[in-house]
Amino acid sequence: LPLGPGDLIEVAVFEVPEFQGLKLRIPDSGQITLPLIGAMSAADRTAADLQNEIRARLQENYVHDPQVSVFIHEHRSQRISVIGAVRSGGTFTLTSRLRLTDALAMAGGLSDDAAGTIRVIRRVSAQATNGAVAGAQEATEPVVMTIAIESLVAGKEEANLPVQSGDVLEVPRAGTFYVGGEVNKPGSFLLRDRTTLDQVAHLAGGVKDVA
Repeated sequence: LPLGPGDLIEVAVFEVPEFQGLKLRIPDSGQITLPLIGAMSAADRTAADLQNEIRARLQENYVHDPQVSVFIHEHRSQRISVIGAVRSGGTFTLTSRLRLTDALAMAGGLSDDAAGTIRVIRRVSAQATNGAVAGAQEATEPVVMTIAIESLVAGKEEANLPVQSGDVLEVPRAGTFYVGGEVNKPGSFLLRDRTTLDQVAHLAGGVKDVA
């Protein structure tokens, strides 16, 4: 996963004292400053990319064949939220690329009162959605994708979306309806999907002879 603001990294170079135990937290600007090298961009790059550039810069002026390592201690920039009808909702840190079912599993799975859909709320650049020109600070707007749980259960690949940092996964709670009168099992029932009156009678155990 790419690095981003808030991530804590450690840069080590074998037999170079300036790079022994050097830990840096990436600031909001995405720029870090390293000994001998100076400022360089760290945000939106993988640890391997950063490692290769540090190696190239050191090799250019200071060290023959430097042995560079970049370790990620905290990956705060890559987070998602799972809310609604799940067992253990909250904010979770991504340490690898995950799909929708993986994210739901991190939240303990669906609760009993989950509705039949999942909403993926993702912020994308306004330029990507309406062609507007981004300013100095890129404008974003939310895009909502609705996924049927039935499609996930059926194993449809297109329904099992890859999740991205900043995504909010919302599982709506099912509504409730009531059946009373001359039925065998009166009471309240969860309204997960489109339900017909025929199905209502079946859920309530069928109607009695006196109905």
